Amino acid sequence: MAIFLFRNGDNLVEYCATGTRSGHRLPALASRWLYHAELQNALHAAVFGVMNFEAAKQAISRQGYLCYTATGVLKNCN
Repeated sequence: MAIFLFRNGDNLVEYCATGTRSGHRLPALASRWLYHAELQNALHAAVFGVMNFEAAKQAISRQGYLCYTATGVLKNCN
């Protein structure tokens, strides 16, 4: 099962993962969810901050999505 990762259009450190590329199961936002990446395995998921790939897949199958806030994101100081 692939996981599709979306970013919050207003807050770029907020992510939501789901099992469909269309993102129709994502929670509603004032802005919109922006497609970010497709995660195929645990190594690829770790690059994007999803440390437990199997637990993420289980949570997505139960509730349709998994939201989290990325830590350690570099910010532009200009």
